[in-house]
Amino acid sequence: MVYEFAKYPDETLVVFSDIRKKENGEEYIRVSFERPTNEGFDTVVFELPSYEIVEKKDIIQKKK
Repeated sequence: MVYEFAKYPDETLVVFSDIRKKENGEEYIRVSFERPTNEGFDTVVFELPSYEIVEKKDIIQKKK
């Protein structure tokens, strides 16, 4: 199950999962950032507490 954490003015949505367990017994949660674009979505998913990125699609950083 996932839960909404925040939604930002640029429509970026942040959600997090229930606590999960890996085969070695280590507990973790997944945090996802998803932002709509003209071509679909920019997405990054990482695990806590390791901060390991497990999925990354079309993330573009804009320079100001």
